[in-house]
Amino acid sequence: MHYWYGPFDRFGNFSFGGITMMILFVAVIAVVIYLLVRNNQTGHGDGRYHSEQDALEILKNRFAKGEIDEAEYRRVKDELLS
Repeated sequence: MHYWYGPFDRFGNFSFGGITMMILFVAVIAVVIYLLVRNNQTGHGDGRYHSEQDALEILKNRFAKGEIDEAEYRRVKDELLS
């Protein structure tokens, strides 16, 4: 014989229904998407170098384009590698 326990099972634990679990799942997916989008927006575009390799690549490109001279290139490269 089955009795109705409301939202609780017979041991007093709260049991989630199918709709509640679906809403919870969608909310978790939405939070993950929000965090990924926010992370991408604050990635490399914020003016900071995230690794030594990125900084060296930018330095090499600036030297190749002629934006800085050899003395500036060597000085900054030594600072980055020290």
